[in-house]
Amino acid sequence: MKKWYVALALLMILAVYCAAIFFANDITIFLYGPGGTGDDILTRTGQLGDSAGAINALFSALAFFGVLWAIFLQREELQLQRKELEMTREELKGQKMEFEAQNETLRRQRFENTFFNMLSSQQDIIEGIALHLTKSNQINKNVPDEHFSYSGRDVFVSYYEQGNMTYFNSEQERNITIEGGMKQAIFNAGIDAYRYSKSISCFDHYFRHLYRIIKFVDESMLLPNSFEERYHYVAIVRAHLSDYELVWLFYNGIARKGGDNQFKALIEKYALLKNMRFELLASHGHRDLYAPSAFEKTPSIE
Repeated sequence: MKKWYVALALLMILAVYCAAIFFANDITIFLYGPGGTGDDILTRTGQLGDSAGAINALFSALAFFGVLWAIFLQREELQLQRKELEMTREELKGQKMEFEAQNETLRRQRFENTFFNMLSSQQDIIEGIALHLTKSNQINKNVPDEHFSYSGRDVFVSYYEQGNMTYFNSEQERNITIEGGMKQAIFNAGIDAYRYSKSISCFDHYFRHLYRIIKFVDESMLLPNSFEERYHYVAIVRAHLSDYELVWLFYNGIARKGGDNQFKALIEKYALLKNMRFELLASHGHRDLYAPSAFEKTPSIE
């Protein structure tokens, strides 16, 4: 486009140059040409003025053409400015998207740091659980008692299948002890054997912390507002739960005191009992105490 600017400028200079030569030549011929005398100078001056009209028309045409060209140049400049603005907007948009992506990455990193630290702490809590059982021979009193010690995940198995469970019976207003572990206690006395148990305080910290992990995933502002995103992290928690942990979680969820059972609601929301082995329950009918969503993923209504 710059070549056209140069060509136009040269054309205008040439036009002005030709006009100047033509006009100067007219002056010379008309005023001092052959046969001219002082008497007819005035007459030739008038003729000179008539011939200058063509020069005026030429300059008028050039001026008009210059105006058109200026409009054209201004239009070109406006188009260039518009393109530059569009490029600037696209660049700013790209920078904004990049900034948001970086923020999203940082938020997720913060969430995952906290989440996996909590999960690690949960494993530490499990390793710290200990149980000591004493088994007496009911037939021969002369046989010394047997003592058993369990730790970690073995506690969930042994305490559910064996040992003496003591709970407070509100109707009889006294403590009742049942042999055969929590499974037998629930089978004999129902959920109250768990709800009012005085023998399973060793699991209190475990369930409080597990609840906080699920609640953190459910409420964290560091994650997108997406059920699928949150379900993914709850599934990671669920993958760490053994078969007997799920059984204890099952009864803990329905045995919590108070009408507003938030842990049970989270269990049902995120299918936390999906890998449940129902044959381990004290009664197969207990399965109906939970909504089907506790055992199978159901999309949440957001």
